[in-house]
Amino acid sequence: MRCTISQTVCRAADRVFTHQPCHRLILAIVAGLSLVVGCGRNAGPVVQFVEGKVILDGQPLEGATVGLSPVKGSTGLPAYARTDGQGIFRVTSTRGGRRDAGAAAGDYVVTISKIVADDGDVMVEEDGSGKKPARRPSTKPPREVVPEVYAEVDSSPLRATITSGANTGPAFVFDLKAPGPKATPVKR
Repeated sequence: MRCTISQTVCRAADRVFTHQPCHRLILAIVAGLSLVVGCGRNAGPVVQFVEGKVILDGQPLEGATVGLSPVKGSTGLPAYARTDGQGIFRVTSTRGGRRDAGAAAGDYVVTISKIVADDGDVMVEEDGSGKKPARRPSTKPPREVVPEVYAEVDSSPLRATITSGANTGPAFVFDLKAPGPKATPVKR
């Protein structure tokens, strides 16, 4: 005689309530499944891949921070990136986004900043021990390498629109020009 699914379930239920060891096993399985289902990973915001490039005075800008701030009324979320040695950046959403995954669709003000220690940050000569030389702190304030206008949300003329799909190409290349031979000191 063949067992139907409902008969099998009924027999299993009889065993659960009549045999304690089986009851414990079923309880452990149910508890384990509820933990797996209840503790699912939050996927974070829906983001679109964004890759761009920052150029300063004709050269790729390494180590700059690129910020994306949603324009008022936009559906976007704040996002950020750091440029590599070729000036390339990949954006990460700030609210639960995976690294380099992208930004939410929307319109953004783009800010670009790179603050460095002044040239007064001199390396101390190696003492022959094979250890890396220590750095002597600079007595001069740090300086902004990128023109200050690009570093502030309120003054940056740079804009980007993130749409569904990959966001790359000329619209995400920011070619900046420094105002003169010296960079702007950082205000304190």
